[in-house]
Amino acid sequence: MFKSSLFWTLSGLVALVTLGVMPQAAQAAPITYTLTGQGSGTFNGTIFTDQAFTVTGVGDTANLTTISGFNLPAVPLSAMSFTINGFATATASTQMYMSNLHSLVPNNLFFGDSLANPAFLRFLATGTGTWNVISDLGPLSVSQAIGLTGGPTETNLGPVTVSSITGPTTFTATLGAAEVPEPSTLVMLGLGLCVVARRRK
Repeated sequence: MFKSSLFWTLSGLVALVTLGVMPQAAQAAPITYTLTGQGSGTFNGTIFTDQAFTVTGVGDTANLTTISGFNLPAVPLSAMSFTINGFATATASTQMYMSNLHSLVPNNLFFGDSLANPAFLRFLATGTGTWNVISDLGPLSVSQAIGLTGGPTETNLGPVTVSSITGPTTFTATLGAAEVPEPSTLVMLGLGLCVVARRRK
């Protein structure tokens, strides 16, 4: 009797999965922000001019916050790297954020080390609108870097700045959903369990 009940229980589970009615818990997702192009600035006191560069920040959509007093979306970055032609790749040694300044300055995004005082780079990327910083975006063309109100970003290799955009540059946000089993995989697993249960009857 027990084995027969187990068989029908597992069969019911397979049916639920097949119909797509199995409940799934909502999961946060990693998101990667990439600014890549050509620019000028300084790397640990050394000036670079018209060099290829890539700034990459990684965050988690679950950590979405806002800039106090302005209701601007921002995501703290768990990692941020700076790859500039002619230098070794550096990683930020202070907490950095990605934010959209849309309600203050349209089409302006920033990588910053403080929600109140973006230190690294504020840049103009037409088409950002009211982007919530936790969804896919771009690639968008970046036309200029705008000010460095807080100074350079501290990294493991020294302070880094990108003070100007001097060539084609783009910004992209890529959402990477947490991996979950495919429905077909769950169905096959359920069928396998049913076969095992039936053979043991």
